[in-house]
Amino acid sequence: MIQFDGAVQVRCGPCAEHGFTLVGMEHGRPREPLHLSLLCAPPAGLPAQLDSPSIQLQDGAGRIVARDRVWQIAPRASFAHRDVTAAFGAAVPGEPAPLSKRLFWRAVLALAGSPPGRAWLARRAGAR
Repeated sequence: MIQFDGAVQVRCGPCAEHGFTLVGMEHGRPREPLHLSLLCAPPAGLPAQLDSPSIQLQDGAGRIVARDRVWQIAPRASFAHRDVTAAFGAAVPGEPAPLSKRLFWRAVLALAGSPPGRAWLARRAGAR
Protein backbone atom coordinates (compact mmCIF):
# COMPACT_ATOMS: atom_id res chain seq x y z
CA MET A 1 0.00 0.00 0.00
CA ILE A 2 1.22 3.49 -0.83
CA GLN A 3 -0.22 6.51 0.94
CA PHE A 4 0.17 10.04 -0.44
CA ASP A 5 -0.18 13.30 1.51
CA GLY A 6 -1.93 16.32 0.04
CA ALA A 7 -2.61 17.05 -3.61
CA VAL A 8 -1.55 14.38 -6.11
CA GLN A 9 -1.47 14.97 -9.86
CA VAL A 10 -2.72 12.31 -12.27
CA ARG A 11 -0.62 12.40 -15.44
CA CYS A 12 -1.63 10.42 -18.50
CA GLY A 13 0.77 9.86 -21.37
CA PRO A 14 -0.03 10.44 -25.03
CA CYS A 15 -1.70 7.02 -25.16
CA ALA A 16 -3.69 6.67 -21.93
CA GLU A 17 -4.31 2.92 -22.23
CA HIS A 18 -0.57 2.38 -21.77
CA GLY A 19 -0.59 3.84 -18.29
CA PHE A 20 -0.72 6.85 -16.04
CA THR A 21 1.38 8.30 -13.24
CA LEU A 22 0.48 9.68 -9.83
CA VAL A 23 2.83 12.44 -8.67
CA GLY A 24 2.85 13.77 -5.12
CA MET A 25 4.41 13.58 -1.68
CA GLU A 26 4.46 10.18 -0.01
CA HIS A 27 3.15 9.95 3.53
CA GLY A 28 6.05 10.06 5.99
CA ARG A 29 8.50 11.48 3.41
CA PRO A 30 7.57 15.17 3.17
CA ARG A 31 10.60 16.25 1.13
CA GLU A 32 10.77 13.40 -1.37
CA PRO A 33 8.30 13.46 -4.28
CA LEU A 34 6.98 10.08 -5.39
CA HIS A 35 6.11 9.19 -9.00
CA LEU A 36 3.97 6.04 -9.07
CA SER A 37 3.53 4.74 -12.63
CA LEU A 38 0.76 2.23 -13.22
CA LEU A 39 0.68 0.33 -16.52
CA CYS A 40 -3.04 0.22 -17.17
CA ALA A 41 -5.70 2.52 -18.53
CA PRO A 42 -6.82 5.08 -15.96
CA PRO A 43 -10.20 4.20 -14.49
CA ALA A 44 -13.26 6.07 -15.72
CA GLY A 45 -14.00 9.20 -13.75
CA LEU A 46 -10.49 9.57 -12.29
CA PRO A 47 -9.94 13.34 -11.86
CA ALA A 48 -6.73 15.18 -12.82
CA GLN A 49 -5.95 15.76 -9.13
CA LEU A 50 -6.59 13.63 -6.06
CA ASP A 51 -6.47 14.56 -2.37
CA SER A 52 -4.32 12.25 -0.21
CA PRO A 53 -5.06 9.01 -2.07
CA SER A 54 -3.93 5.56 -1.04
CA ILE A 55 -3.08 2.91 -3.61
CA GLN A 56 -3.47 -0.75 -2.78
CA LEU A 57 -1.89 -3.26 -5.17
CA GLN A 58 -1.89 -7.03 -4.88
CA ASP A 59 -1.46 -9.77 -7.50
CA GLY A 60 -2.26 -7.65 -10.56
CA ALA A 61 -5.33 -6.02 -9.06
CA GLY A 62 -5.66 -2.90 -7.05
CA ARG A 63 -7.62 0.15 -6.13
CA ILE A 64 -7.17 3.86 -5.64
CA VAL A 65 -8.97 5.32 -2.63
CA ALA A 66 -9.34 9.08 -2.23
CA ARG A 67 -11.79 10.52 0.27
CA ASP A 68 -15.04 8.62 -0.27
CA ARG A 69 -14.27 7.49 -3.86
CA VAL A 70 -12.77 4.17 -4.95
CA TRP A 71 -11.44 3.29 -8.43
CA GLN A 72 -10.59 -0.29 -9.36
CA ILE A 73 -7.43 -0.84 -11.44
CA ALA A 74 -5.65 -3.86 -12.90
CA PRO A 75 -2.09 -2.74 -13.72
CA ARG A 76 0.20 -5.05 -15.67
CA ALA A 77 3.09 -3.52 -13.69
CA SER A 78 3.80 -0.63 -11.35
CA PHE A 79 6.93 1.44 -10.78
CA ALA A 80 7.69 3.75 -7.85
CA HIS A 81 10.25 6.47 -8.51
CA ARG A 82 11.40 8.46 -5.50
CA ASP A 83 13.43 11.67 -5.76
CA VAL A 84 16.26 11.11 -3.30
CA THR A 85 18.15 14.32 -4.08
CA ALA A 86 17.68 15.78 -0.60
CA ALA A 87 18.67 12.55 1.16
CA PHE A 88 21.72 12.14 -1.06
CA GLY A 89 22.79 15.74 -0.50
CA ALA A 90 22.51 15.29 3.26
CA ALA A 91 24.49 12.05 3.20
CA VAL A 92 27.22 13.27 0.83
CA PRO A 93 27.86 16.95 1.50
CA GLY A 94 29.57 18.83 -1.29
CA GLU A 95 33.04 20.20 -0.71
CA PRO A 96 33.60 23.83 -1.71
CA ALA A 97 36.20 24.42 -4.41
CA PRO A 98 39.45 26.02 -3.27
CA LEU A 99 39.69 29.81 -3.66
CA SER A 100 42.49 29.54 -6.24
CA LYS A 101 40.37 27.30 -8.50
CA ARG A 102 37.33 29.59 -8.19
CA LEU A 103 39.44 32.65 -9.09
CA PHE A 104 41.05 30.85 -12.04
CA TRP A 105 37.71 29.84 -13.57
CA ARG A 106 36.21 33.26 -12.90
CA ALA A 107 39.11 34.81 -14.88
CA VAL A 108 38.76 32.29 -17.73
CA LEU A 109 35.03 32.92 -18.01
CA ALA A 110 35.58 36.69 -17.93
CA LEU A 111 38.12 36.34 -20.76
CA ALA A 112 35.73 34.12 -22.74
CA GLY A 113 33.05 36.80 -22.36
CA SER A 114 34.94 39.40 -24.43
CA PRO A 115 36.15 39.27 -28.06
CA PRO A 116 39.80 40.10 -27.19
CA GLY A 117 39.74 37.48 -24.43
CA ARG A 118 38.34 34.82 -26.79
CA ALA A 119 41.06 35.66 -29.35
CA TRP A 120 43.76 35.34 -26.66
CA LEU A 121 42.31 32.02 -25.41
CA ALA A 122 42.14 30.72 -29.02
CA ARG A 123 45.82 31.60 -29.55
CA ARG A 124 46.74 29.87 -26.27
CA ALA A 125 44.78 26.75 -27.22
CA GLY A 126 46.37 26.65 -30.70
CA ALA A 127 49.90 27.02 -29.26
CA ARG A 128 49.74 23.54 -27.71
